Amino acid sequence: MSINFGNEYKKFHTEQEKLRKYYISLGMSKKVIDAIYEFDKIQFCKDIAFKRRTQYIQASDEAVITSEDKNPLLKNHLEILSIFMLQVDFGGLKKLKMRNC
Repeated sequence: MSINFGNEYKKFHTEQEKLRKYYISLGMSKKVIDAIYEFDKIQFCKDIAFKRRTQYIQASDEAVITSEDKNPLLKNHLEILSIFMLQVDFGGLKKLKMRNC
């Protein structure tokens, strides 16, 4: 999934303006508000970079992937990807087992 940087930055900027007004109403100094903004902007840029460089792998209930339209990363790494399934019955914890995606 691609990221639209313009839209994301517009949302970020709108949220920051709301926060700036809130911080001013609390009586915070401009220096502290600017420091918080710089921190949030750095974190925003890191989050955008992470989203651009990662690909979501959708887990399926099938143990074996037979369809060619499935995610190629999941096909290549199905053996090493695993999840923990927690089974609970009305009496409490039943067992914890590991199975492939």
